Amino acid sequence: MPRTRGRLAALGLLIAGLAGCAPTLAQRLDATPAPSHAIFVTTGPLSQATEALGEVDVDSRGLMDFGAFLTDALFRAPLAVGIQSSPNASMAKIHELLRKRAWEQYGEAVDAVINVTSRVDPSGIVSASGLAVRLVRNPDGTVNTAMPAALAPVALAAPTAVQLRGSGEKFTPPAGMQLRPWAADKITPPADIQLRNAETAFRAGRMSLEEFRQIKQVLNKESQ
Repeated sequence: MPRTRGRLAALGLLIAGLAGCAPTLAQRLDATPAPSHAIFVTTGPLSQATEALGEVDVDSRGLMDFGAFLTDALFRAPLAVGIQSSPNASMAKIHELLRKRAWEQYGEAVDAVINVTSRVDPSGIVSASGLAVRLVRNPDGTVNTAMPAALAPVALAAPTAVQLRGSGEKFTPPAGMQLRPWAADKITPPADIQLRNAETAFRAGRMSLEEFRQIKQVLNKESQ
């Protein structure tokens, strides 16, 4: 009981402290009205063709989940809470924040936030990131349901003859035999094509947001 009273007292001090602080992003978004149209949030890609608008990032800093706090205070050991506190926001709340943040950044253009990833730090703060997209529409305004094909990596065709090492002669394979291209024959696609390939893989859920960010950063440096 003394431990419980101490934690409840700490909660009171925390609330009192937060009352005098500037609102966090999560607190501001939580008080913002819902977007005027539905924005779909998913951890995967969409089956429809989309165009990327940009990244969306939110966290639950400043929010308070009393259920999680009471669970930590009453039912979990202090050591366990010290290692990992319960999340201070549900995934439903995080998705709501992502919708509002996407609406705030991209307005009427945004239709969905896809490939959402989330993580919880030891203090219980939940962070989430995703890609805001708009659905590709036909000239009549209907949604284009065709999924664009992924761009294939550029490579040379298999050679019809090879230069023999240490000799001026070339080896031409007999009919029906096809040589596999040497690794040195592969062409590295230009940076813009590599970036589009990476974006396609990210939108299809085959690449995480962190991996896409790293690839984008490397390609941007190479193109400078």
